[in-house]
Amino acid sequence: MKEIILSVLSILLVLFIAVLQGSVPGDIVVNEVMYNSAGIDEEWVELFNNTAAPITLDSTWTLSDGEGLYKFEDFSIPAGEYVTIEVFTNDSFPFIPDIDATSSGIQLANGYDQVVLKESDLIIDSVEYYDSWGDMGHDGDGPSLEKRHPSAAPDDASDWNSSTVEGGTPGAINSIYASFGDEKPVVYGMKRSITMPTSSEEVDVTVIAYDDVGVTTVELVYHTGEPPHTSLEMADDGAHGDREANDNIYGATIPAMPHAATVYYFARVVDTGAQEDTTETDDYLVNDSLAFDCQVVINEIMYNSISTDTEYVELYNREADDIDISGWQIKDATANRFTFPEGTIISGFSYLVVCKDTLEIIGGYGIFNVIGNAPYSLNNDNDKVLLFDAIGFLMDSVMYYDGGDWPGEADGNGPSLELVDPFLDNTLPASWEASDVIGGTPGETNSVGIEEGDNQLKANELRISGYPNPFNSSITISFSSLLTGAPVRIDIYDISGRLLESIGPTVRSAVSWHPDASLGSGIYFVRVKFEGRVITERVLYLK
Repeated sequence: MKEIILSVLSILLVLFIAVLQGSVPGDIVVNEVMYNSAGIDEEWVELFNNTAAPITLDSTWTLSDGEGLYKFEDFSIPAGEYVTIEVFTNDSFPFIPDIDATSSGIQLANGYDQVVLKESDLIIDSVEYYDSWGDMGHDGDGPSLEKRHPSAAPDDASDWNSSTVEGGTPGAINSIYASFGDEKPVVYGMKRSITMPTSSEEVDVTVIAYDDVGVTTVELVYHTGEPPHTSLEMADDGAHGDREANDNIYGATIPAMPHAATVYYFARVVDTGAQEDTTETDDYLVNDSLAFDCQVVINEIMYNSISTDTEYVELYNREADDIDISGWQIKDATANRFTFPEGTIISGFSYLVVCKDTLEIIGGYGIFNVIGNAPYSLNNDNDKVLLFDAIGFLMDSVMYYDGGDWPGEADGNGPSLELVDPFLDNTLPASWEASDVIGGTPGETNSVGIEEGDNQLKANELRISGYPNPFNSSITISFSSLLTGAPVRIDIYDISGRLLESIGPTVRSAVSWHPDASLGSGIYFVRVKFEGRVITERVLYLK
């Protein structure tokens, strides 16, 4: 009897400690996804409790695909058990799910998408899947996409494949379940404390790292494009931006770096078997001022042409006034940069092509609004195009890829990358398409998207204003008549690029912003987003 009582007390103690500590990444995992069922889509997600104690998903827990969001309502998952979540239906769902989340707005894309499980702002698990994983039977042929073991890496394609059962195995052990030995460690969920720091700011970087046997080393490696590389130990001690000690979140701090430096960094995690994972990489630009409202935009990119030396970047002035860009610089992700000579002016509603070989572009396209010869060489897989003014402030930037959500036709097949609309956010792949013309349309209106006359109309119509500006307690942000009735989102940034507040979406024609009392006097940026477009206004706050 004594042994039974002690055993019960031990179990209760384990459960009590689990409640006190909360969940850590990997406790609950995304274990199975039906994103493209046979016939009409009936989509669902399966979660698995990968611990020895029950876990309650209360309202602080969310499931998202990056667009829709579902908040749980005190649903308890027993230890080692599953929960099935219906996220999209056409009224012919094949089984009774544990949770109905069809009103959440989650709709899983068939080519690529993500499933993210969070507790508050902590990512417990996430997967970014592709339809090309494994044998691809999960892409509309009937099977679901299954994980071979709950403790396997979340985003490693080799750990996922099609179920061997038609319709998958919702609420049951996966059909491709495999024994689990000493697997390689997992690192994911990299974040930094500041989106675009100034030269006086340090940057905290955190990652989630865990292993089935044990992690021995987690380090952050950073550099500015050239050796030497610097390694920092990442600690799970709660003192490096990593929330709490022993929660599988590791942090380290990159020191302040010079203005205009591009800082590249990645995390390396090593387990007890000397296996490692270095898949989490990122970079940021150090900038002492943000020029969100620059009217010169990167409008077209030919990064992988059929002919040699016909790479180019096209700039477009989306305003009626001429803009003098003498002394401005354009560069790629390396140290290569081109400085615009004195007297370089882009006329209103006009284009300027920056290229590697001016004779090649002039002769091949018959255009003369060309400048070069620029020393950069755009990478065919992915690269950055950065535009700085004469002082060194960032005016526009685009980081493109040759696949994923970016148009793959621009990768050596003849077309260029063209911006659909010069008022769209050109950092987003959805704002770009492959040109309809082989070789692209340098120096001319893009072959995709809106007509040049529409550009001029939008330049006259798309306006936001702040009143009063400067202000000392609150400011009213008004939108032009063209925006009336369109849902808009308003984001407020400080000069270092940190998001301070978001308002909306709203269909109102004006909103008010009351700065937090902790904010100091200075320039702030009000960025209005609607229908994929972005307009920004500088405002001056004087306390």
